Amino acid sequence: MKATTYKPQSGSEKSEVRKQHLLDAATECFRQHGIQGSSIAMICQTAGMSPGHVYYYFRSKEAIVEAIAVRDENDTAELMDQLEQGSTDDLVTRLTRLIPAVVQRNSDPAYAGLVIALTAEAVRNPMVAEILRRSDEALHTRFLKIADRVGGPANMDPATLRLRIGMIATIFTGLVFRSILEPRRDQAAIVQLVNEQVRLLLGGQP
Repeated sequence: MKATTYKPQSGSEKSEVRKQHLLDAATECFRQHGIQGSSIAMICQTAGMSPGHVYYYFRSKEAIVEAIAVRDENDTAELMDQLEQGSTDDLVTRLTRLIPAVVQRNSDPAYAGLVIALTAEAVRNPMVAEILRRSDEALHTRFLKIADRVGGPANMDPATLRLRIGMIATIFTGLVFRSILEPRRDQAAIVQLVNEQVRLLLGGQP
């Protein structure tokens, strides 16, 4: 029999696992009931944790919302990592290579439910709106830095590029909301159309 090496989790690793489990539970509550309709007690019940455990990690429900937004930002940052990784391809080619993954994620009903819950709460809650704005700004800034490094569209000034990146983000966000209305849409056709729009907005050909 081949020997295996068991490495027990450290205290910090166990703590992080519990924290992520709590965020998973909160995310499920927010999807099902909205952020306004989700209480700390409801999150505790879903997570199987006591209020003391919840408040050990997060001081308030807004802090949980912020952590979920940051986690979503980190997931998007992983796509940015792929966009940035070593390649001689231009910006448009790099971006269109990622579009199938973005379309798949933004068409997932579970992901759509979370985005819609966060957006609805941002309309009512200035603190949540600011959290989402900071996250959006961080991703925009990183994208512009990547564009500068790999070479953005020729003869396009930074202000115009930023506006067009915002339009591409609007397309991606729109996919989330359309996934609720058209859950069985043709994903391959959507990918092709988004690719065409990206090429047009960034100065290429469809």
